Amino acid sequence: MLEPIAHDIPSLSDTVFDRIREAILTRNLLPGSRVVESTIAKQFSVSKTPVREAFLKLAQIGLIEQDGRESRVVSASRKAIEDSFQVRRVLEDEALKSLGNLSGVGLNSLLDLSQLSDESNLNEDSISRFHDARLFHLNLAKMTENTFLYNSITNLYDLTWILRHRDSRHSEQSVENAVQHKQIAHLLATGDIDSARVLMRDHLNQVLQAALDEMIDEDSEDASRDLF
Repeated sequence: MLEPIAHDIPSLSDTVFDRIREAILTRNLLPGSRVVESTIAKQFSVSKTPVREAFLKLAQIGLIEQDGRESRVVSASRKAIEDSFQVRRVLEDEALKSLGNLSGVGLNSLLDLSQLSDESNLNEDSISRFHDARLFHLNLAKMTENTFLYNSITNLYDLTWILRHRDSRHSEQSVENAVQHKQIAHLLATGDIDSARVLMRDHLNQVLQAALDEMIDEDSEDASRDLF
């Protein structure tokens, strides 16, 4: 059961979006389950308008699938993860190509995206204190100064992140991936865009394969039951 939302929150639709997104991530809303605007609005104690706006954003990202008047949480599948990473590879490659037009000063600032302490002292427990995988990828996209590209990469990153954490036990926030981010940043800072693009493609392929290798077995869950 979802808790009501206080009406004094500045952006109600954003709050509704965040709450539904969290419910999808935590499997409070199971993959394939039907979601109904009026029911969720009632549980949140809000009107249907912010719920409808949240649904539109969730559908744009790919977390909700809409068929006519019916909306369902995106189903768990290897294909969903593979398809989302396929698009993400294309978009992030385009972002790196765009960074080739930056000045030397601009490229040097990329090093700030991957500041890590001594790599030999990093471990899975401490990595979050030194590095944020999402921030690294989104800051690269932001530096292109292409708003449409940045928004698209943001949506795809969030989709792949949720699919990985919901349907797979793999997380991109690891020492190996953080070190690869640092290597990409150094290549960009030296102007070696082509090598950075190759490493980024390899990096995303590795993350994808790890997610597929650690997919959660859906046989033990009824992924089609309606929760709301």
